[in-house]
Amino acid sequence: MLAFGLLVAGCGEAGGNENSIGAGLARQANAACMKVSLRVGAEMLKAYNSEPVKKAASGEEAINLETKMFLPIFIKDAKDLVKFFRVLTPAPEDAQQIDLIVSAYDDWIEEASDEPRKVVLRNDVFNEARRLAAQYGMTRCAQSPFEVNRGG
Repeated sequence: MLAFGLLVAGCGEAGGNENSIGAGLARQANAACMKVSLRVGAEMLKAYNSEPVKKAASGEEAINLETKMFLPIFIKDAKDLVKFFRVLTPAPEDAQQIDLIVSAYDDWIEEASDEPRKVVLRNDVFNEARRLAAQYGMTRCAQSPFEVNRGG
């Protein structure tokens, strides 16, 4: 079973807490995250429906496929989101939150590139960056691409 490829882990709803970023910035971030996640969802469905994935006969084979087929899609997703967050001009009070999210994505990209199997086995779809997004009120950025694509 492709646990990583089917991950539907959520970070919960956020908003209205004292750590939330400005509403305009949250709307921009949510729109960008939704756009990227919808594209990623289409790429994931295509990979998931490919013959190698359908014919994966063992857990080890599935992990290898996830590492080779799915993880590169998520790395591209994370890089696209980093590009978006880096061009934002947040209010001074929001800059630290945005920097933390970017750092979490950068750390995940580095780990996913250096130790892909570890990331796959942990079912880590940039979990820390999504957790921070939830904490700061960016609910769409807190969702995995799977949640966005299933209307979550």
